[in-house]
Amino acid sequence: MTYSEALNIFMLGFNFTEQDLKKSYRSLSKKYHPDNFLTEEEKRVAHEKMCEINKAHDILKKKKTNNYEYQEEEKINVNEYREELIRKILKFLLPSENDEYYIFLAGYNYKISNIITKFEKRITSDIFASVNKDIMDSEYRKATNAIKKQFTKLQERFYDENKIDATQVIEPLEYNCSLKEFYKQLLVIDKKYGLKAQINQRLTKEIEEYSAIPDYNILIAVLSYIKNSYYEKIVNNTNLLKAYKQDENSLEIARIILQMHKQIGEYIKQYRYLSNQIASLDNIIMNINDIEIEFKYLELKNQLIFAPNLEEVFKKLNELKNSIRHYELQSNFKRTRTI
Repeated sequence: MTYSEALNIFMLGFNFTEQDLKKSYRSLSKKYHPDNFLTEEEKRVAHEKMCEINKAHDILKKKKTNNYEYQEEEKINVNEYREELIRKILKFLLPSENDEYYIFLAGYNYKISNIITKFEKRITSDIFASVNKDIMDSEYRKATNAIKKQFTKLQERFYDENKIDATQVIEPLEYNCSLKEFYKQLLVIDKKYGLKAQINQRLTKEIEEYSAIPDYNILIAVLSYIKNSYYEKIVNNTNLLKAYKQDENSLEIARIILQMHKQIGEYIKQYRYLSNQIASLDNIIMNINDIEIEFKYLELKNQLIFAPNLEEVFKKLNELKNSIRHYELQSNFKRTRTI
């Protein structure tokens, strides 16, 4: 690693102070500490970045302490350094209009291109003919900060369109990369926190909630039908998802699915209530000597099991209870007359 590369990692000019070095080191260490990341891959990348930061820190600290004359020691040609900065800043642009993400990023790519053009004009103008590296570094930082603002605008718009809550996102974004690579980072965020992920989480929560209801397994086939017919076709359909993102009612179909789950949950509660009500009549029916009432009772039990139209079951249950009351009144009346 060269001295210039170490300066670029810390975003410092040649006239930096020890305080500048400490401040920049603390900031980078806090950002890339492996403990800030969750997955093993993220931790590995962060560890490699920290090794690079520590190496750069050692180079800068050593040379600052020994008070070397940096420009003379490295014999850096200003023109070569200017070309190097231009090459570095061009990496932020998309490679070509044929890039797969160009249609989404054309506007931002155009603005970044204008920033880079201004930067090139400034450091290649007659005013900068005898410029030193510190001034070019300063111009480079101004340009890259302006590019970062465009990245931030893209991030805010992307989060808004995909219903992503920025306060929930814990993964840090890398801004020192091309527009394409930055957009790829946003796509990864979308997979974890975006519209589809929200639907997945909500559906999972609904399923867990209603799975706790007694007799839920009675209608597990209905749930499978809902998932296969709606969830798979809608949520996993890329074209439809793209259409949702342009529509204010993007979660409407997800709401319909969740409402179906709720209706099923209510249905099961009613089913459980009816099942208990009918079971409570067992002993009463055993003591009744009436073929018509027994037939109604068996018909009601079969209807609950094989054709669960709950409104019809409620109606027939009330009819059966009325028949039982009528039978009991008649029986009491006959007993009274006999006495």
